[in-house]
Amino acid sequence: MENNLKRIEYGSVSPDVFMKDIEKSIFNIVNTHKETPSEYKGIFGSSVGEIVGTYPRCKKDVLEKPKVYPCSSEYGFVLFKDNKFFTSQKSKLTKTMVKQFLDTGSTHVTNFVSSKTGKKYSADVLLDDNVTGYANFKIR
Repeated sequence: MENNLKRIEYGSVSPDVFMKDIEKSIFNIVNTHKETPSEYKGIFGSSVGEIVGTYPRCKKDVLEKPKVYPCSSEYGFVLFKDNKFFTSQKSKLTKTMVKQFLDTGSTHVTNFVSSKTGKKYSADVLLDDNVTGYANFKIR
């Protein structure tokens, strides 16, 4: 496909032909991968789950699933229970924390462990979710 972009640049392929090739490629990818690979099954679980709160951006329910807290909308917001930010601090993202993030945008964590010193500490953590629904956390 990259070669076709060069060909468009030089005028030897039309943008319409390029887009038709893209459509064919996407169609083939979707039809080849209709079934969810077994290693990904169970991450999001079923569409049923306990409601833990409302996502402020889209006003839809956030559910508790086996490994994640996803928004029930198509927006894409999800918090993973095994979140790297929390595991790097030797802590876990809990349902109570998720509820506080959804209600106030922050939570107070009392059981963080410094990776440098190994000492326990407390901190206020802010949820910084950008408009794509990707969640980041910041210590205040």
